[in-house]
Amino acid sequence: METVFKADIFFFVTTIAVGLVAVFMIIALCYSIIMIRRLRMLIEKVETNVDDANVHVKELVDRIKESVIFAFLFKKKNKRKNS
Repeated sequence: METVFKADIFFFVTTIAVGLVAVFMIIALCYSIIMIRRLRMLIEKVETNVDDANVHVKELVDRIKESVIFAFLFKKKNKRKNS
């Protein structure tokens, strides 16, 4: 009878442990999903800002290339062909 009592205690303790582990796993999964969603939103914001910055940099480069100072400093050199 004593072994049946010990087996009952063992299964009771095991059931509680498995239940606690399952609860902690569910909580960890929920936090992981929240973190992944926030990371996805952050990545989308960064991509949008990078695209905007790319447009601004292209405009800046075009303005610099069209400026008089740039044309003065970096003149196109005519190459002579030897015939």
